[in-house]
Parts: sequence; C-alpha cells; structure tokens
Amino acid sequence: MSQTEEDIKVKLILPFLKSLGFSEDELGFEKSFFIRLPKDLHEIDTQAQIKTARPRLDILVTRDGKNLFVIEVKTDSKKLTDDDKEQAVCYARLVHPIAPVSIVTNGKSTKMYKTIDKVEVQWDKEKILGYECGEDLEQIYEEALEYFIGYSSDNIREFCNQQIQEGMNTLLGSKSQPHKKFIPELYIASQKLRENFDNFLKSEKSVFSLVGDSGSSKTCSMCGLARDLNRRSPVFFYRAPELTKSIAASIADDFNWAFSPQYSEIPLLKKVCKIFKEHQFLVFIDGVDEWSNQEKVEILGEFVKHIKGKNIKLIISCKAGQWDLFLNKNGIPTYLSDHVYSVKNQFSGFPVEPFEESEFLKLIDLYRSFYDFHGLFEDEVLGECRQSPFLLRIFFEVARNAKCEHLTFSIREFYDEYYKCVLLRIHKADRGAAERILNIIANLQFAENEDPILEEIIRKKLGLAVHESLLPTLFEANILERSRVGHEYRISFYFKKLRDYVIAFHAEKWDIQSIEEFRKSWNQSIWLNVKLDAVVLFYQLANLDKKWVLDRPSREKADLYLSYYTELTSKQFRNFRHQFLPWTFGDIGFLGILDIQNQEIKAYGFRKIKEGDDPIKFVPDLVWNREKYSNNLAYILGLEVLKHPFPGAEVNNIRAKVLENEIRPQLTEIVRYGLLNEENCFYLSLEKALGLIVRLQRTQHGIEDIGKLTTYLPIDINKVEYELRKAKALHAPGYKENNRTRVCGRPNNAR
Repeated sequence: MSQTEEDIKVKLILPFLKSLGFSEDELGFEKSFFIRLPKDLHEIDTQAQIKTARPRLDILVTRDGKNLFVIEVKTDSKKLTDDDKEQAVCYARLVHPIAPVSIVTNGKSTKMYKTIDKVEVQWDKEKILGYECGEDLEQIYEEALEYFIGYSSDNIREFCNQQIQEGMNTLLGSKSQPHKKFIPELYIASQKLRENFDNFLKSEKSVFSLVGDSGSSKTCSMCGLARDLNRRSPVFFYRAPELTKSIAASIADDFNWAFSPQYSEIPLLKKVCKIFKEHQFLVFIDGVDEWSNQEKVEILGEFVKHIKGKNIKLIISCKAGQWDLFLNKNGIPTYLSDHVYSVKNQFSGFPVEPFEESEFLKLIDLYRSFYDFHGLFEDEVLGECRQSPFLLRIFFEVARNAKCEHLTFSIREFYDEYYKCVLLRIHKADRGAAERILNIIANLQFAENEDPILEEIIRKKLGLAVHESLLPTLFEANILERSRVGHEYRISFYFKKLRDYVIAFHAEKWDIQSIEEFRKSWNQSIWLNVKLDAVVLFYQLANLDKKWVLDRPSREKADLYLSYYTELTSKQFRNFRHQFLPWTFGDIGFLGILDIQNQEIKAYGFRKIKEGDDPIKFVPDLVWNREKYSNNLAYILGLEVLKHPFPGAEVNNIRAKVLENEIRPQLTEIVRYGLLNEENCFYLSLEKALGLIVRLQRTQHGIEDIGKLTTYLPIDINKVEYELRKAKALHAPGYKENNRTRVCGRPNNAR
C-alpha cells in the first residue's frame, strides 16, 4: 500500500530528524517562508498553496535563526527525478537566508545535494551542519528565481505587484502625501467604465483607451483599474513620459533586471503568454499624449501588432484633444486605430464622462472622511466638481488648510491654489511664458469686453511670427480652449471663473489698487458682460473697503433697515425676540441678493451672526428670477428665510417699512400660533401669579376683601402648591365626583 507525502513525513522523516537531535521548534512543516525578490522579501504562504495544489516547500530545518536544509517529500510511488532535485535546490536557494543543503525523499530513497553547486553528497550530520554557502550567491539566486518564476504563475504576479508599485511611485498618494495624483482612499470605479472594460476583455480588440479632458480623472481611473485587476490577472503599469524604449523592450528589461538571464523581447512575451495561457496579461500606459518620443504612434502600433490574437491587452489613456493624432496620420488611419475597443460606433475608445449622481455622492463621502471636512457645498461648486474631479481635490485641500466652514466660490484661497495647480500642468521651462499669455488674454478680454477673443488679435499682441504656435500645452492642459467660427479661430478660458480671477487679481490687480484708484475704475467703466463677471467675482473675494466702493448705496439702506429691525425687536419684545426672525437672542445680520450693476437689493433676509462677523452681507446675482432662484449660497451663509422684494428702497420711510413688512406680519403669526403669552413677559406672569394667589386665598380663608390680603402674608407656598395641584386634577380627563372622590375613573382607595 502506497504512502502519502503526509504519511512519509509523520512516520519516517519526523522521527528520523528527532533522532538526529533536532527539536520540533527547529522544523518548519509546510509553513510560510520568505524568498528574496529584487526589491524586498516576499512571503510564500505554503498552507494556501496546499489548497490549490501548487508547489510548496515541505520542510525547512533551522537552527539559531539559520536555515540549514530543506526537504522535498514525494510519495513512495514516485521515482525521484532531476526535476525533483531542481525543485528542492530552487527552494533552498530562494529561502532567506539560503539553505546550504537540499534533500529529496520518497521514503524509500533519499538524495542530498549541496545547494551551491547541486552536487550530490552522502548523508553525514556533521558535514551537513558544517556546509557554508559562501559569499558570491547572486548567480545561483538568479538561476533559482528564474526557475521559480517559471514554475508558478502566482510568483510572477508578486513581481507584477512590485512593478505596479514602482510604476505608480510618482502618482500614488496617501494622507501623508495628499499632493500626489492617485489616492486609493479617494477612488471610486465608475460602473460604466467597469462594464465597458469587462466587455473589452471578452472582445477580440487589443487596445482599451480612456479619453478625456485634463482633470477628468483619467490617471486615477488607470491606477484604480490596474490595482483592482492585478488581483486576478498579471498587470504592468507605465507612465508614458518615463518610457525611453519600446513597450516590449521595457517589459523585457524589467523582467531581466529582476530575474535574469537575459531574454529578448519576443521570447519573453511568448514565455509570459505561455505562463498565463488561461489569464490575460494587462499592460497599462498612462498619458500617451505626454510621451515625448516622436515615434510614439508607431511604437504603439508595433506593440499591438505583436500582441494581436494573444492573451496580452494594452490599456492606454490620452487627452481628448490629442487622441485623434493617434488614430490618424496625414489623413490615413493608423494601425492602432483598427484595434481600439469602441464604446460608441462613432467614437474609438472610452470617453471619460462625469460621475453618475450616486457615484459622485459616494465620492463626496470619501473626500469628507479623508479630509475630515463636513461643511456644506454651494450648488455651483458641486456642479463644477462633478464635471472636473480635479476641482474637487483642490476644494477639499483648501478647506483643510484654510479651515473653511463651507465650500463656495467665495473662497480666495481656492482661486490662488487652483491658479498655482494650473501652472504646474505646464512644463517648468514654459510656465513664465504661460503666465504671460494668460495675463495678456485676460487683459484683452477685459478691454474688449468679449469672450472669446480672435486668435489673430492675441498673436499680434504677443508678437508671434507666422510659424510660431500659441503654447500648445495651454490647450492640452485644458487651461485655454480654441473654437472655430467660419474661417476664424477664437480663444477663451476653459474655466470661466479662472478667467475672472486672472482679470481681477493678475491683469487688472484690483486687490492691490488704492481705494481711490479702484473707485475711479468703477465709476468710469460700463459694467457688462466680461467686465461685470470679473467684478462680481472680485466683489465676493474683496476686503470690506473695496466692497464699500461697489455696494455703498445698498449697504447703507440695508444697515438702516437692520438697525430699525434690531431696535424694535430688542426693545419692544425683549423677552421673546427669539420668536422673530432669525429666531435668536443673539446678534443678527442682514443678507441680501444684490444686483451690483443697478445697485438693487433683489431679495433679503436675516441671519444669526457671531462676534466679529460683518452684519451686512450680499450675495451678487446677475440673473435674479425669484421663481427660478435655486442658489443655496445665501442659506449656506446662514439665511433662514429669503424674502422679496426688498421694501427699504426709500431711506426716508424705512422705519415704517420695517413695522409694516417685518414686525406686523411676524407678530400676527406669533399670536396665531399661541406664542404670545404671559410666560414671555415678566409683568404678565407676575399678574397671573397674583391673581391665582388672590383666588386661592379667597377659597382657603374666605377673604372677600382683597385689601385685607396682606394680613395673611407671607403666603404659605405649600398651600398654594396643593391648591394648584387640586385644581389641575379637577380638570383632568375622566374625573368624576359622586359620593366618593374618583381620579381618572379610579376610586381613591383603589389599589
């Protein structure tokens, strides 16, 4: 009857090893052990490998922290072969540190080899314990690693894990490195992307391309997909700007540097395909539009030609404005174009689109948790961030650093940070030129009061020759956009609020102008279109002195209206002023929706304010429509109720307007809901208390003459309390008084 490997270990090997003087704590039976991969130690979990019938180290014998020898056990029905020897030697060379001796046994026959040169030796305990591996171990380690890698696909996956980490090194962020592009805690896989990618893997197409604008989270999607898919398939990840060779050559270099011996590109790819014949090998290349290699289109096409029909897939990302250059060259479709998975018939590739609402809300929750921010969002901010997750990251970073209470487009720090990040998208050598171009375009837009501006005007202002281009990276990075009208090209800012910010703080520099200079500019200009948009943004970010220049007439009316309202509620209704808007005993402020252009308060309300807050605050609005007004900024700033129209337009009758439009309507509601009672007035409460006392004194003492009440003072509080409780009980539901007193239907002697 044949014996299993387990029988041989338990019945033969374990007793034999103990007879030689080895204790149980020196024997490792099918437990995890470490091998040395190129960049770190990797744990091999042999228990997990047993369950999947994959190769495993059977026994590792150690002493004093030193690996002595490994024993590879076979069934007694199996003859020992050179492959068994190679396997045992391989494990002995890979364990860390290297074990000097390798042993193979099937219970009937046992062979022992020196790990360093695979020479068979006779069993001798003293010699075994005396064997040393020497110092020059790199060559035997590389040979063993190559054998090991070729032996199990699981181990090459571990190498892929390391390669991904290395490939994403400059992208992978965390709480301690929040400035990097991809933070796993902030990643949500788009359902639409996942579904299309799964369909691509089942298709005959070799290339999947993510195509989208700058800031649309292409890189995050690439990183997230690569990390997720690496759990089931081997994955390599590269950033195109860091590739200096062809794709196949780069893959071969990574394998050869790690494992040796040297494989050329074609044999290596064939080896990978053979190892993963039941899986797909996925190669990710992020940002092919940023690849400086002039032959990048040809390199991609050549790689696709080699992997066509094989179990290797290529996944790339590209900016939308550059994608057509990879599909067509001189009007002729490229080899790549025929092998790209198409989501829509009219579009090759996967167009990155805004998140679905449910996905975006989940993403917001992740950001709140990561940045520990739980304030409110202005609706307009949410809308823009959904279109561009890049904005969302900046907003949350600003919220954390500036300790913002809420996220609105009224935060100066956001624009400063966004402008800085925009310039970082430009190559360092071109940033000065980029900033100059942006300022000139902003100046032209302000002076011409138009958006967009003819490209010819911009080129003339910059002094560009016919053959000189307008810094292409400004368009590739989605800072500027170009549109065609007839035979003319026009230029504008991709994000309009960036345009307004550049006009206000970099081109016109209103923030550093003196009050008189700014007032002169304001009084001399006609504020429409681009000019009005820019001054509205500046107003939201300006200090109080500059705001006074822009809103003084309206501010004075609002201040007078608020003063009268505060005076009346505080003096006339001191004890229940919290029943009036904004329902507080604390300080209150005025908040208005302001048409800056016409100096008209379109709507208004009252809000609670803290010490140091500006009591008068305006939210500028250029297209006020009370039926369609949906901006939540006023409510974020503390407004309780938005009222319209503002009744205090005439200064000479503001007091009457406050009484008519604020006090009287609210007082009517207060009375209607029973909020106006003696509990809110000391004198009425005192009068009621005295009335009760008089009535009770008459009942208890027969005093009809109220004037004699003082002869019974001081009042007996206990008697008063008793009579109050009795009076309350008499009016309780279910009370009946017959021959015997009953309370709530129960006799007074009932138990």
